[in-house]
Amino acid sequence: MFNRWLLLALLLPCIAFAAASDANIPPPYKQWFTGPLFTPMAITPKKEHPALEVTFGGKCTYGFYNANWQTKNTPDLWSLFNYYDAQLGISKVLGMEIIASWTNNFRQGASSTHLQDTTVRLGFQVCNEVPNTWIPDFRIILQEVFPTGNYQKLKPHKNLTDLTGQGTFQTGLYLAFQKLFDLNNGHKYQMRLSTGYFIPAPTHISGINAYGGSLTTNGTAYPGHYISIFTSGEYNLNNRWALAFDSNFQYQFKGRFSGNPGTDPTTPLENAMFTLAPELEHTFSPNTGMLLGAWFSLFGKNTPAFSSLFFSLLFIF
Repeated sequence: MFNRWLLLALLLPCIAFAAASDANIPPPYKQWFTGPLFTPMAITPKKEHPALEVTFGGKCTYGFYNANWQTKNTPDLWSLFNYYDAQLGISKVLGMEIIASWTNNFRQGASSTHLQDTTVRLGFQVCNEVPNTWIPDFRIILQEVFPTGNYQKLKPHKNLTDLTGQGTFQTGLYLAFQKLFDLNNGHKYQMRLSTGYFIPAPTHISGINAYGGSLTTNGTAYPGHYISIFTSGEYNLNNRWALAFDSNFQYQFKGRFSGNPGTDPTTPLENAMFTLAPELEHTFSPNTGMLLGAWFSLFGKNTPAFSSLFFSLLFIF
């Protein structure tokens, strides 16, 4: 098993260094948070300052959470992944975000490189934070997931390294909140909360696929609706460094299948997962910053168990 506590141990020296360095050297700009990696944004980017976040990481899928929430070991699936997150403001209240990614997977001598599913978000700013009140930043986000990943006609000799998507358009809304608190000790804490509900479209599947199946499977999968809840926080250690975290709980209702299931089950299962990503932030300048973190599953049902490390660079133009 790829130990998640080892990932945290690797982050500790970085955190200790951050707490000790730059403590009394104010940067020539106002401090800002880079933002956690996964939680949807509650503010619209300025029209004249689009942003690009590039993420590199490595991941080990070491097991599977069964229907009884128990972890069952599986042959390790190792992945090198890359995310590109483009954010731009269309007007003062309307913004867009596009998240594209690919992964290179390895397992038991087999390997594959494919795009993953692509996410497009259109956000509408309802209100902006009012300091010294409880009024937060609040944004309604329409999200569409496009099935650009590989999800069907998987090759048996590839050992599922060629599985990178769900094969379905997924439409829904996030309600995204954000609030900044000035603490009495001179530090700041920023929290985010995003809750969403999503409806996957039916998808035709053939052969071994994201929902199971065999070489003779041929039919239509109807994945269940799902709920996704993100929470995150950021706490500045000093003038340039900050601690952060992302957490996500996702629950998907059971789906159904119509057609020839083949020799193996093909029904989209009820599933759930809770993941956590502790992170370390650093700002280099008024428009560049970085994020170093670990990302892993804590518990789940009918979902993979994994641990990973990632490094992100954020550029504001």
